[in-house]
Amino acid sequence: MAIYKIYPEKDTTIYSAYPLMNTGLDQILEIQNQPSSSNEDAQVSRILIQFPLSEIQQTIVKAGGPGNYKAFLKLFVADATELPDNYDLVVNPVSQSWEVGTGRFLYDPSVTTDCTWKQRNNTNNWRTSSFVANTTASFRLDSPGGATWYILFEDSQSFAINSTKDTDIEVTDIVGNFNNLNVPNNGFLIRMESEYEFNPSSSYSLKFFSKDTHTIYLPQLEFGWDDSVYVTGSLTVLDNQNVAITLGNNLGSYTSDSVCQFRV
Repeated sequence: MAIYKIYPEKDTTIYSAYPLMNTGLDQILEIQNQPSSSNEDAQVSRILIQFPLSEIQQTIVKAGGPGNYKAFLKLFVADATELPDNYDLVVNPVSQSWEVGTGRFLYDPSVTTDCTWKQRNNTNNWRTSSFVANTTASFRLDSPGGATWYILFEDSQSFAINSTKDTDIEVTDIVGNFNNLNVPNNGFLIRMESEYEFNPSSSYSLKFFSKDTHTIYLPQLEFGWDDSVYVTGSLTVLDNQNVAITLGNNLGSYTSDSVCQFRV
């Protein structure tokens, strides 16, 4: 099994509580829902992450082309608090381009240029109406923004109370559409499922390491495919799944000068 990893070219978190705060250089990516200080309305955050298209396309060629690989979006948890017992993280391809920026969480003063909850770059806000075909967004009326995404392509992962919180979300279909240019590669949007995302009674924080982390736990787009090669000679291939391989004449222990023959 061949495993090939691609690392992000940019990632950031956008916060509805700080609609003009850029976090493009932060070491943490966060999905959260916290009541605001002034009322009980939920304040949420979402993750944007993008991988180089050229590396995606080159990796798919190495895998033998479409249909020969699977792709998984992997993020590694740094901290998790007050999560629901069971929840889903949802991934969609972002439908508008964005600039990552050079801010960090709660910089004082905040960096307000480039990608934020409200804007996708220095001159353009995220679309909040008149959406392009097959795209949408989700936000509270008092905090418009939060990115836009394609609704035809969506993947998710379910988490239970005792499961690891690292993500391993299969995104093969989305990556395939990046590769054949059916969908522009503006990266992935990662968000909490709708049941909990804007729920004012659900308070949680889920933090992952970003590409700017000083740890080894960078986000990854992982490709896997079968690259095995074998020659059967005069034998036939065993296609029965109920096969047990044993060493029938394995004595278990041997002297250092022994010459051994094993029958598989």
